[in-house]
Amino acid sequence: MSRPATDWTSLERRLSASPDDWPTYVCPAGHEVAIAPFSRLWDKETGHLLDCPVCYDCEKAKRALPRAQPHPFTDRETALRAHGVPATCAREPFQGGLPRVLGHDLADWIGGPGAWALVLHGVVGAGKSMLAAELLWRRLPDLRTAAWWRASLLLDALLGSLGEETKARAHRDRDADLLVIDDLGHVLGDRGFEVLYNVLTPRQDDERPTLITLDEPLLTFCQRQWPLGAALTRGTLPV
Repeated sequence: MSRPATDWTSLERRLSASPDDWPTYVCPAGHEVAIAPFSRLWDKETGHLLDCPVCYDCEKAKRALPRAQPHPFTDRETALRAHGVPATCAREPFQGGLPRVLGHDLADWIGGPGAWALVLHGVVGAGKSMLAAELLWRRLPDLRTAAWWRASLLLDALLGSLGEETKARAHRDRDADLLVIDDLGHVLGDRGFEVLYNVLTPRQDDERPTLITLDEPLLTFCQRQWPLGAALTRGTLPV
């Protein structure tokens, strides 16, 4: 039976106290949201809540709340490096204003309907990775989990080529609140694209924010790399 949740803190507390009693809940915006599959939200081994499902309207309202500080992380490089961002992107802030996208403000991008994936595409050296790092930096205060992976390394990690510890981290990161996949077009082989297809499609189904960089136009990539491209043809925002 659905139950009202008046705020995000009480919702998380109630989920933690009685997880089996929550097949659905009513979010602060009044929407009934299903909690499924439950194993993705609740780690029965550790007893920790892995993710608190909040609908798009609630997440947007949450971001609109005033913050006591401009940004809780004072050391940009350290904070970004801790989430996997390369030193070259973490060290230097993005130069210039954010690109303008009709109907969207990139500074407030939070995924959701019509824009679960933000795809930054262009020629090599255009600054896509720097922009991705900037967007991640701006979102960090609102995220429970975030991860940055170069596509080729994510593939190697998921296939176990980088050791069991890295493989386990990659499997955790695929469900992060925000996942950045850098240089997606550089993954080689049909097997690689199949593995990453299985990463992207659940995120698409959940409308979970995903940031991707490509060295070619999105349409060209989707036509060239099928079925992985199919996961990027619905609800994506090309920039």
